[in-house]
Amino acid sequence: MAFKCYVCLGAKDDYSKNKLANHKDASLKMCEDGLDTCMKTATEVDGATGVISKCSTKTVCETAKQACETSDDCEVGCCDGRVLCVWSGTTGVIKINVTVNV
Repeated sequence: MAFKCYVCLGAKDDYSKNKLANHKDASLKMCEDGLDTCMKTATEVDGATGVISKCSTKTVCETAKQACETSDDCEVGCCDGRVLCVWSGTTGVIKINVTVNV
């Protein structure tokens, strides 16, 4: 089943929930076949938080999520094709239900 994920790379403040929602045409992308999960990663380096949001596989996302559970420097959120992941600031990843017809 084809679905869409927010795809972005940059500073956490540049990819807030409201900013992504206001720029859906630029940041909401159709995932390739075989990629069944939206993965959002936030990593802190030298006091700054960077965000990567992309299409992934559930296995890769869950592995990254497990690795980050023991670290204070990263967070990972995994959402399946029925929802979109968006960053909600200090609470991490939230999910928004969507329907995508392809």
